[in-house]
Amino acid sequence: MLSLNNELFQTLLSRFSTPALVIVTLLFLLSLLSFRRPAPHPKAPKLLSIFDNYPVIGAVRFFTSRLAFFHDGMRASTSGNFCFWVGKHFIVGLSGDESRKVFFQSPDLGIAEG
Repeated sequence: MLSLNNELFQTLLSRFSTPALVIVTLLFLLSLLSFRRPAPHPKAPKLLSIFDNYPVIGAVRFFTSRLAFFHDGMRASTSGNFCFWVGKHFIVGLSGDESRKVFFQSPDLGIAEG
């Protein structure tokens, strides 16, 4: 009786697992294709590598180890300023006195958004 149940389970699993896997894969690929990020501004600082910017979720290290992520971003850029994505949101990381001055004194940039 136990072997009959096991065979039935294996048959059902083999029949339904492959189509389910194909459907899940197609849905995932469709979500990747429909998820489009806008192009960054041409004057934006250097974008971090793909290893720090995953296609859909963006920079995971921004949430897990923020300080190390920021220091690595500064080191990867010649100016110390860098860009990355968090979901569909484009974020610019600024460093240095001049960048700080521009951020706090520019009327176009808001602290609430920044």
